[in-house]
Amino acid sequence: KSRCLIIDGTSWQWGGKTYHFLTLSVLYRGVSIPIWWQDLAKLGISSQQQRKRMMQSALKVLKLEGKVLLGDREYIGTHWFAMLHQAKIGFVIRLRKGNYQSAIEQKGRLVSKLENQARRQVGQVVWKKFTLQGHTYYYVLRSYRSRGGKVEYLRLISSVVPASAIEYYGHRYRIETMFKHLKSNGFDLESLHVQKAYKVRMMMAVVVLAY
Repeated sequence: KSRCLIIDGTSWQWGGKTYHFLTLSVLYRGVSIPIWWQDLAKLGISSQQQRKRMMQSALKVLKLEGKVLLGDREYIGTHWFAMLHQAKIGFVIRLRKGNYQSAIEQKGRLVSKLENQARRQVGQVVWKKFTLQGHTYYYVLRSYRSRGGKVEYLRLISSVVPASAIEYYGHRYRIETMFKHLKSNGFDLESLHVQKAYKVRMMMAVVVLAY
């Protein structure tokens, strides 16, 4: 009944070992619930190849066609996007300034022109369709004022229509709330001092089930 998936990772160190659970969750009634995870055993962000392998494993078990995946800035990559497209999974991913700018500007308005329009219409959605590695996506831009009053930009790459992209992305933070609960707000996953890989995976499963 839920259409939103969220991807993110959480990491910590204990006993000289590093744990990094790349996690796929489903958003159900406003709650991010893990449905697949993989321990990458490293600090830092996941690679496109690691994300593709995890998703391909999940797709062997779970029916995810037609859902929309939400992700933060580090979950970009043309091969990753193509794999989601092939699996018929939509996505809305946040971008850093300058990401894919040359592709976005191949035809039509420059990114600077879009930013100027967004600045004049704070809170309004500005977008442009563009092609990346043979696939058509939307570059979606929305300006907002920071607490200090400065105009900032939310930049997204999306395979779904712009108005829906903004609405969907508003739910991405739910996975961070979930990690807070798993790690420090009750379940204290980081303090479960087990070291063998299979025991760590089992403990993650137990904590997720309890959550």
